[in-house]
Amino acid sequence: AGQRIGLSLSLRELGPVVSLTLGTTLVAAIGARPALTALGIISLAGILAATPLPELKLDNSNGGGKQFRRKRNAEWLSLFASFVTDGIFPASVGLLIARSSGVEAAVVGAGLLLYLKRVAVVVLAPASGLAADRFGGDIVTATGLGITAIGALSIAFDSVFGGAILLSCGAALTTTSIPASV
Repeated sequence: AGQRIGLSLSLRELGPVVSLTLGTTLVAAIGARPALTALGIISLAGILAATPLPELKLDNSNGGGKQFRRKRNAEWLSLFASFVTDGIFPASVGLLIARSSGVEAAVVGAGLLLYLKRVAVVVLAPASGLAADRFGGDIVTATGLGITAIGALSIAFDSVFGGAILLSCGAALTTTSIPASV
């Protein structure tokens, strides 16, 4: 399960990484409106690709299938991790960079750090899923949360870029390990 979740998350994040890279290049080359139009047209290809997919029919008639035990508090743990990595981190990192380097640097720096967070998921999610299968999701989740906490503390003590790298890597681990443990 961990390997499948890790691969799925990695591929899911690959789309925004390519879009951010290609989109930024297109905006610089041809302007915002034409670039958004081009990316919108490319996105429509997803509808064309999804339309012929067969509908899955699940057979639940055997009655004795594998029972899944629901992990207690996994939803709250996921909420807490996302609150820090997807809420506080993006909202505050731009302000911290602006305070020390100016608004222009903050826009570029915050954008790069958010890009880094997505790249970390693309790179680390498959490894995190494999580690969750091999060593247990709880161990990988605890490791990811520890790395995230060290990253957040580093950011709080003015090591914004180093802390952001740690926070992004820790978030990438927990993004896979929490669903894999459930």
